Amino acid sequence: MGTNDLPDWATVIARPDTILTGSPMAYVSGSTSGTFAMPTGVHLLSIVLPGFANITNILVTGTSTGVRYFEESPNENIYQAQYYVLIPAGADTSVTVTISAGAPGNAYLTGVSDTVAVAALPQNPAPWEAPNRPPVKVVFANPGSGATVTIIPAQPNSQSIWLHSFEWTWTAVAANVFGNWQDSTPVVIGSDTAAVTASPRFMDWKGAKLTAGASFQFIQTGSAAANTASCLGTLTYSAF
Repeated sequence: MGTNDLPDWATVIARPDTILTGSPMAYVSGSTSGTFAMPTGVHLLSIVLPGFANITNILVTGTSTGVRYFEESPNENIYQAQYYVLIPAGADTSVTVTISAGAPGNAYLTGVSDTVAVAALPQNPAPWEAPNRPPVKVVFANPGSGATVTIIPAQPNSQSIWLHSFEWTWTAVAANVFGNWQDSTPVVIGSDTAAVTASPRFMDWKGAKLTAGASFQFIQTGSAAANTASCLGTLTYSAF
């Protein structure tokens, strides 16, 4: 846990204030009243009075209970104040605001939302730590210049592919069978050639994350005709 006493997998979401329907409240010289519904999940009322020096009284009462939640004489202050009023949702779902003023103006009312901590249980194992999908048997012939072969299809719900290990070999030495390992956006993550030997190769991608919703491919950039050599291997990955 960190200094905020939240688990490492907790996310704190800051929710913006809700402007109450009817705000700004226009008041006149004299007494003006307005009723404001408190949105679900909001129990703190914020009141901003730019013309506080002309306001002799502001009163907030519960529409259902009649409880006087707040009363103040803003003109007695030497500085502009922002007022906060606690409204218990179980008692009142709306409030009546009454302003007595010596000159017209506007009052701004918003509902203050609490921040929310969302806890998500960590995956075990995490997608970058170990494969959570069965190994893929890789068998394909070189597709020809500029063509691609899909090794792992795009995952449902725009999940990301996380590459772990890949062991493969080319069945023939072919000078112009070369290309790139990439995702389908495309982002190139490695290059390969069959021009050297037919010995096995190995790549540890250590849980490299591909673009969300993308597939994993081989694209041939060399000029060799299709089906000159075949790639055989096994690849492990996660999807999340």
